[in-house]
Amino acid sequence: MTSADFSPAPFAVPNVAVPNVAASNVAEPNVAAHNAAAPAVVLPDLEYTLYQPQQLKSRVPALMIHGFATRGEQLYGGTSWIRQYLRAGYPVLIVDLPYHSDEYLKDPESMHAIDCKLPDNTGVRSHTIPFDSVPPVDAAGQPLTPMHLFTNLLAQLLRTVATENDLGVELEPRAHVIGFSFGARIGWELALTHPKAVASLILGGLPLHDHLITLRAMLEAHEGTSVTANSETPAADSTDEAIASFTSIIDNSPIQPEALLKFVRIPFGPFFDVPALRAGSPNLPAGHPGAHPHAPIAVVLGDADTIAADGAELYDMVRGNNPLNRFISLPGRDHVNALTSGAFRRGALAFAADVEAAKVEASE
Repeated sequence: MTSADFSPAPFAVPNVAVPNVAASNVAEPNVAAHNAAAPAVVLPDLEYTLYQPQQLKSRVPALMIHGFATRGEQLYGGTSWIRQYLRAGYPVLIVDLPYHSDEYLKDPESMHAIDCKLPDNTGVRSHTIPFDSVPPVDAAGQPLTPMHLFTNLLAQLLRTVATENDLGVELEPRAHVIGFSFGARIGWELALTHPKAVASLILGGLPLHDHLITLRAMLEAHEGTSVTANSETPAADSTDEAIASFTSIIDNSPIQPEALLKFVRIPFGPFFDVPALRAGSPNLPAGHPGAHPHAPIAVVLGDADTIAADGAELYDMVRGNNPLNRFISLPGRDHVNALTSGAFRRGALAFAADVEAAKVEASE
Protein backbone atom coordinates (compact mmCIF):
# COMPACT_ATOMS: atom_id res chain seq x y z
CA MET A 1 0.00 0.00 0.00
CA THR A 2 1.41 3.40 -0.93
CA SER A 3 1.02 6.83 0.60
CA ALA A 4 -1.15 7.82 -2.34
CA ASP A 5 -3.75 5.32 -1.17
CA PHE A 6 -4.17 7.22 2.05
CA SER A 7 -3.01 10.82 1.80
CA PRO A 8 -3.74 13.48 -0.81
CA ALA A 9 -0.32 15.03 -0.30
CA PRO A 10 2.90 14.20 1.52
CA PHE A 11 3.44 15.75 4.91
CA ALA A 12 6.33 18.09 5.55
CA VAL A 13 7.63 20.13 8.44
CA PRO A 14 6.57 23.76 8.10
CA ASN A 15 9.17 26.47 7.79
CA VAL A 16 7.10 28.92 9.76
CA ALA A 17 8.25 31.37 12.37
CA VAL A 18 5.95 33.20 14.75
CA PRO A 19 6.92 35.65 17.47
CA ASN A 20 8.32 34.11 20.62
CA VAL A 21 5.84 35.49 23.11
CA ALA A 22 7.95 34.60 26.12
CA ALA A 23 10.84 36.63 24.71
CA SER A 24 8.72 39.66 23.84
CA ASN A 25 7.59 42.49 26.02
CA VAL A 26 4.18 40.91 26.52
CA ALA A 27 3.65 39.91 30.12
CA GLU A 28 3.43 36.17 30.67
CA PRO A 29 0.06 34.93 31.92
CA ASN A 30 -0.37 33.46 35.35
CA VAL A 31 0.03 29.81 34.37
CA ALA A 32 -1.07 28.44 37.72
CA ALA A 33 -4.23 30.51 37.68
CA HIS A 34 -4.93 29.53 34.09
CA ASN A 35 -4.52 25.83 34.87
CA ALA A 36 -6.73 26.08 37.91
CA ALA A 37 -9.46 27.70 35.83
CA ALA A 38 -9.09 25.41 32.82
CA PRO A 39 -11.96 22.98 32.31
CA ALA A 40 -11.27 19.28 32.43
CA VAL A 41 -10.36 17.75 29.06
CA VAL A 42 -12.93 15.45 27.50
CA LEU A 43 -11.61 12.32 25.78
CA PRO A 44 -13.49 9.85 23.59
CA ASP A 45 -14.77 6.69 25.26
CA LEU A 46 -12.23 3.87 25.44
CA GLU A 47 -12.92 1.15 22.88
CA TYR A 48 -11.37 -2.26 23.47
CA THR A 49 -11.39 -5.86 22.29
CA LEU A 50 -10.76 -8.83 24.57
CA TYR A 51 -9.42 -11.97 22.88
CA GLN A 52 -9.91 -15.07 25.04
CA PRO A 53 -7.87 -18.27 24.59
CA GLN A 54 -9.51 -21.67 24.45
CA GLN A 55 -7.10 -22.92 27.11
CA LEU A 56 -6.42 -20.32 29.77
CA LYS A 57 -2.95 -20.65 31.30
CA SER A 58 -2.60 -17.25 32.96
CA ARG A 59 -5.18 -15.11 34.71
CA VAL A 60 -3.05 -12.05 33.99
CA PRO A 61 -4.05 -10.66 30.57
CA ALA A 62 -1.71 -9.02 28.10
CA LEU A 63 -2.64 -5.39 27.45
CA MET A 64 -1.28 -4.25 24.07
CA ILE A 65 -1.19 -0.49 23.43
CA HIS A 66 -0.45 0.76 19.93
CA GLY A 67 1.33 3.97 18.96
CA PHE A 68 0.50 7.14 17.08
CA ALA A 69 -1.23 6.78 13.68
CA THR A 70 -1.62 3.00 13.89
CA ARG A 71 -4.21 0.55 15.23
CA GLY A 72 -4.07 -2.39 17.59
CA GLU A 73 -5.19 -4.89 14.94
CA GLN A 74 -2.63 -3.46 12.53
CA LEU A 75 0.27 -3.36 14.98
CA TYR A 76 -0.36 -6.54 16.98
CA GLY A 77 -2.79 -8.60 14.89
CA GLY A 78 -1.12 -8.61 11.51
CA THR A 79 2.26 -9.26 13.15
CA SER A 80 1.14 -12.42 15.07
CA TRP A 81 1.40 -10.92 18.57
CA ILE A 82 -2.24 -11.58 19.43
CA ARG A 83 -2.04 -15.10 18.06
CA GLN A 84 1.17 -16.02 19.90
CA TYR A 85 -0.07 -14.74 23.26
CA LEU A 86 -3.37 -16.60 22.84
CA ARG A 87 -1.46 -19.80 22.02
CA ALA A 88 0.53 -19.27 25.21
CA GLY A 89 -2.74 -19.09 27.17
CA TYR A 90 -2.93 -15.34 27.85
CA PRO A 91 -6.11 -13.31 27.38
CA VAL A 92 -5.25 -10.33 25.16
CA LEU A 93 -6.66 -6.81 25.44
CA ILE A 94 -6.35 -4.39 22.52
CA VAL A 95 -7.28 -0.74 23.09
CA ASP A 96 -7.59 2.27 20.81
CA LEU A 97 -5.80 5.53 21.51
CA PRO A 98 -8.04 8.62 21.50
CA TYR A 99 -9.21 9.51 17.97
CA HIS A 100 -7.88 6.21 16.58
CA SER A 101 -11.09 4.15 16.78
CA ASP A 102 -13.29 2.91 13.92
CA GLU A 103 -15.08 6.20 13.30
CA TYR A 104 -11.77 7.91 12.48
CA LEU A 105 -10.57 5.40 9.88
CA LYS A 106 -10.02 6.50 6.29
CA ASP A 107 -11.33 3.16 5.12
CA PRO A 108 -13.07 0.94 7.72
CA GLU A 109 -12.69 -2.06 5.43
CA SER A 110 -8.89 -1.76 5.65
CA MET A 111 -8.95 -3.04 9.23
CA HIS A 112 -11.39 -5.84 8.43
CA ALA A 113 -8.91 -7.09 5.84
CA ILE A 114 -6.24 -7.71 8.50
CA ASP A 115 -5.96 -11.40 9.30
CA CYS A 116 -4.98 -11.91 12.95
CA LYS A 117 -4.84 -15.69 12.36
CA LEU A 118 -6.64 -16.32 15.63
CA PRO A 119 -6.41 -19.86 17.04
CA ASP A 120 -9.55 -21.97 16.78
CA ASN A 121 -12.28 -21.27 19.35
CA THR A 122 -10.89 -17.89 20.36
CA GLY A 123 -13.53 -15.85 22.15
CA VAL A 124 -13.82 -12.20 21.14
CA ARG A 125 -15.60 -9.43 23.05
CA SER A 126 -15.59 -5.78 21.93
CA HIS A 127 -16.96 -3.13 24.24
CA THR A 128 -16.50 0.43 25.46
CA ILE A 129 -15.45 1.96 28.77
CA PRO A 130 -17.31 5.30 28.98
CA PHE A 131 -15.10 8.32 29.53
CA ASP A 132 -17.38 9.53 32.32
CA SER A 133 -16.91 6.27 34.25
CA VAL A 134 -13.76 7.73 35.85
CA PRO A 135 -13.55 11.01 37.83
CA PRO A 136 -12.12 13.94 35.83
CA VAL A 137 -10.49 15.49 38.90
CA ASP A 138 -8.08 14.38 41.62
CA ALA A 139 -8.79 14.14 45.35
CA ALA A 140 -8.19 17.89 45.69
CA GLY A 141 -10.70 18.67 42.96
CA GLN A 142 -8.08 19.68 40.37
CA PRO A 143 -8.56 18.56 36.74
CA LEU A 144 -6.46 15.55 35.82
CA THR A 145 -4.15 15.64 32.82
CA PRO A 146 -5.43 13.76 29.77
CA MET A 147 -2.66 11.20 30.29
CA HIS A 148 -3.83 10.54 33.85
CA LEU A 149 -7.43 10.35 32.65
CA PHE A 150 -6.46 7.76 30.04
CA THR A 151 -4.52 5.62 32.52
CA ASN A 152 -7.53 5.77 34.84
CA LEU A 153 -9.66 4.43 31.98
CA LEU A 154 -7.15 1.60 31.45
CA ALA A 155 -7.20 0.69 35.14
CA GLN A 156 -11.01 0.70 35.01
CA LEU A 157 -10.84 -1.55 31.94
CA LEU A 158 -8.70 -4.11 33.77
CA ARG A 159 -11.12 -4.16 36.69
CA THR A 160 -14.03 -4.57 34.26
CA VAL A 161 -12.69 -7.48 32.20
CA ALA A 162 -11.58 -9.27 35.37
CA THR A 163 -15.23 -10.27 35.80
CA GLU A 164 -16.84 -9.45 32.45
CA ASN A 165 -15.41 -12.22 30.30
CA ASP A 166 -16.41 -15.61 28.88
CA LEU A 167 -13.60 -17.61 30.47
CA GLY A 168 -15.52 -18.86 33.48
CA VAL A 169 -12.92 -17.49 35.92
CA GLU A 170 -12.09 -14.11 37.39
CA LEU A 171 -8.99 -12.57 35.87
CA GLU A 172 -6.54 -10.55 37.90
CA PRO A 173 -7.15 -6.77 37.58
CA ARG A 174 -3.62 -6.20 36.30
CA ALA A 175 -1.80 -6.92 33.06
CA HIS A 176 1.43 -7.64 31.28
CA VAL A 177 1.55 -4.31 29.46
CA ILE A 178 3.11 -4.21 26.00
CA GLY A 179 3.39 -0.69 24.62
CA PHE A 180 5.04 0.52 21.47
CA SER A 181 6.11 4.11 20.77
CA PHE A 182 3.44 6.37 22.30
CA GLY A 183 1.75 3.21 23.60
CA ALA A 184 4.92 2.55 25.61
CA ARG A 185 4.70 6.05 27.02
CA ILE A 186 1.15 5.29 28.19
CA GLY A 187 2.32 1.99 29.68
CA TRP A 188 5.01 3.85 31.64
CA GLU A 189 2.41 6.29 32.99
CA LEU A 190 0.01 3.46 33.86
CA ALA A 191 2.76 1.79 35.88
CA LEU A 192 3.35 5.06 37.74
CA THR A 193 -0.26 6.03 38.43
CA HIS A 194 -1.64 2.50 38.97
CA PRO A 195 1.31 0.32 40.03
CA LYS A 196 -0.92 -2.58 41.11
CA ALA A 197 -2.40 -2.71 37.60
CA VAL A 198 0.93 -3.53 35.91
CA ALA A 199 2.45 -7.00 36.36
CA SER A 200 5.22 -6.25 33.85
CA LEU A 201 5.99 -3.52 31.37
CA ILE A 202 7.47 -3.80 27.89
CA LEU A 203 8.63 -0.50 26.43
CA GLY A 204 9.09 -0.86 22.69
CA GLY A 205 10.47 1.98 20.59
CA LEU A 206 10.09 4.56 23.36
CA PRO A 207 12.04 7.82 22.85
CA LEU A 208 13.22 9.91 25.77
CA HIS A 209 11.88 13.16 24.39
CA ASP A 210 8.54 14.41 23.12
CA HIS A 211 7.95 14.22 19.36
CA LEU A 212 4.36 15.50 19.62
CA ILE A 213 5.48 19.10 19.00
CA THR A 214 6.94 18.10 15.65
CA LEU A 215 3.94 15.95 14.74
CA ARG A 216 1.56 18.78 15.57
CA ALA A 217 3.55 21.18 13.39
CA MET A 218 3.54 18.72 10.50
CA LEU A 219 -0.19 18.06 10.69
CA GLU A 220 -1.14 21.71 11.16
CA ALA A 221 0.96 22.67 8.16
CA HIS A 222 -0.91 20.07 6.12
CA GLU A 223 -4.19 21.59 7.25
CA GLY A 224 -2.95 25.12 6.63
CA THR A 225 -3.20 26.02 10.32
CA SER A 226 0.39 26.27 11.54
CA VAL A 227 -0.62 28.34 14.51
CA THR A 228 1.70 26.67 17.01
CA ALA A 229 4.78 26.24 14.84
CA ASN A 230 7.70 28.53 15.59
CA SER A 231 11.35 28.87 14.76
CA GLU A 232 12.27 26.25 17.36
CA THR A 233 9.98 23.66 15.83
CA PRO A 234 10.84 20.92 14.97
CA ALA A 235 14.63 20.92 15.17
CA ALA A 236 14.67 21.03 18.95
CA ASP A 237 12.68 17.83 19.20
CA SER A 238 13.25 15.63 16.16
CA THR A 239 16.15 14.79 13.88
CA ASP A 240 15.86 14.92 10.10
CA GLU A 241 15.85 11.11 10.08
CA ALA A 242 12.97 11.01 12.58
CA ILE A 243 11.01 13.57 10.56
CA ALA A 244 11.40 11.44 7.44
CA SER A 245 10.07 8.44 9.38
CA PHE A 246 7.11 10.46 10.66
CA THR A 247 6.26 11.58 7.13
CA SER A 248 6.03 7.96 6.01
CA ILE A 249 4.03 6.94 9.10
CA ILE A 250 1.47 9.74 8.63
CA ASP A 251 1.15 9.20 4.88
CA ASN A 252 0.49 5.48 5.37
CA SER A 253 -1.69 5.76 8.46
CA PRO A 254 -5.20 4.27 8.29
CA ILE A 255 -6.38 7.18 10.47
CA GLN A 256 -7.83 10.39 9.02
CA PRO A 257 -5.38 13.33 9.23
CA GLU A 258 -8.01 15.41 11.02
CA ALA A 259 -8.22 12.78 13.76
CA LEU A 260 -4.45 12.61 14.08
CA LEU A 261 -4.40 16.37 14.49
CA LYS A 262 -6.98 16.14 17.28
CA PHE A 263 -4.79 13.55 18.97
CA VAL A 264 -1.54 15.53 18.88
CA ARG A 265 -3.38 18.59 20.19
CA ILE A 266 -4.34 16.74 23.38
CA PRO A 267 -2.32 18.33 26.23
CA PHE A 268 -1.04 15.05 27.62
CA GLY A 269 1.28 16.78 30.05
CA PRO A 270 5.06 16.79 30.51
CA PHE A 271 7.17 14.08 28.91
CA PHE A 272 10.26 12.71 30.65
CA ASP A 273 12.34 14.86 32.95
CA VAL A 274 15.63 13.29 31.84
CA PRO A 275 17.88 14.76 34.58
CA ALA A 276 15.44 13.57 37.25
CA LEU A 277 15.22 10.16 35.56
CA ARG A 278 19.00 9.88 35.65
CA ALA A 279 19.04 10.85 39.33
CA GLY A 280 16.54 8.10 40.08
CA SER A 281 15.13 9.66 43.24
CA PRO A 282 12.74 7.23 44.99
CA ASN A 283 10.86 10.11 46.63
CA LEU A 284 9.27 11.67 43.56
CA PRO A 285 5.44 11.51 43.36
CA ALA A 286 3.93 9.19 40.75
CA GLY A 287 2.93 12.06 38.48
CA HIS A 288 6.43 13.53 38.31
CA PRO A 289 8.06 13.16 34.86
CA GLY A 290 11.24 11.94 36.53
CA ALA A 291 9.65 9.15 38.62
CA HIS A 292 10.50 5.50 37.97
CA PRO A 293 7.91 2.69 37.84
CA HIS A 294 8.50 -0.26 40.16
CA ALA A 295 7.17 -2.92 37.79
CA PRO A 296 9.63 -5.23 36.01
CA ILE A 297 10.62 -3.48 32.77
CA ALA A 298 11.93 -4.70 29.43
CA VAL A 299 13.22 -1.97 27.10
CA VAL A 300 13.13 -3.07 23.45
CA LEU A 301 14.71 -1.12 20.62
CA GLY A 302 15.64 -1.71 17.00
CA ASP A 303 19.20 -0.62 16.33
CA ALA A 304 18.01 1.22 13.19
CA ASP A 305 15.22 3.11 14.98
CA THR A 306 15.72 6.82 14.22
CA ILE A 307 12.62 7.93 16.16
CA ALA A 308 13.62 6.30 19.46
CA ALA A 309 17.39 6.41 18.97
CA ASP A 310 17.83 7.81 22.48
CA GLY A 311 15.66 5.11 24.06
CA ALA A 312 18.58 2.87 24.97
CA GLU A 313 19.59 5.37 27.64
CA LEU A 314 16.29 4.72 29.39
CA TYR A 315 17.38 1.19 30.18
CA ASP A 316 20.55 2.47 31.79
CA MET A 317 18.36 4.55 34.08
CA VAL A 318 16.06 1.70 35.20
CA ARG A 319 18.27 -1.41 34.94
CA GLY A 320 19.08 -1.46 38.66
CA ASN A 321 15.48 -1.03 39.82
CA ASN A 322 14.52 -4.69 39.48
CA PRO A 323 16.61 -7.84 38.88
CA LEU A 324 14.14 -8.89 36.16
CA ASN A 325 14.70 -5.75 34.10
CA ARG A 326 16.31 -6.33 30.73
CA PHE A 327 17.21 -4.78 27.39
CA ILE A 328 16.29 -6.48 24.11
CA SER A 329 18.08 -5.24 21.01
CA LEU A 330 16.59 -5.90 17.57
CA PRO A 331 19.37 -5.92 14.95
CA GLY A 332 18.41 -4.28 11.68
CA ARG A 333 14.96 -3.21 12.89
CA ASP A 334 13.59 0.32 12.78
CA HIS A 335 10.54 2.01 14.29
CA VAL A 336 8.19 0.73 11.61
CA ASN A 337 9.15 -2.95 11.44
CA ALA A 338 10.28 -3.68 15.01
CA LEU A 339 7.05 -5.47 15.93
CA THR A 340 7.45 -7.89 13.03
CA SER A 341 10.51 -9.31 14.77
CA GLY A 342 10.13 -12.85 16.05
CA ALA A 343 12.89 -12.14 18.56
CA PHE A 344 10.74 -9.32 19.98
CA ARG A 345 7.69 -11.59 20.42
CA ARG A 346 9.70 -14.45 21.90
CA GLY A 347 11.55 -12.11 24.23
CA ALA A 348 8.29 -10.54 25.40
CA LEU A 349 6.67 -13.90 26.14
CA ALA A 350 9.79 -15.11 27.97
CA PHE A 351 9.78 -11.91 30.02
CA ALA A 352 6.15 -12.43 31.08
CA ALA A 353 6.88 -16.05 32.00
CA ASP A 354 9.91 -15.02 34.07
CA VAL A 355 7.86 -12.40 35.92
CA GLU A 356 5.11 -14.89 36.75
CA ALA A 357 7.63 -17.53 37.83
CA ALA A 358 9.35 -15.03 40.11
CA LYS A 359 6.02 -14.15 41.70
CA VAL A 360 5.25 -17.82 42.38
CA GLU A 361 8.73 -18.37 43.83
CA ALA A 362 8.37 -15.31 46.08
CA SER A 363 5.06 -16.60 47.44
CA GLU A 364 6.40 -20.04 48.37
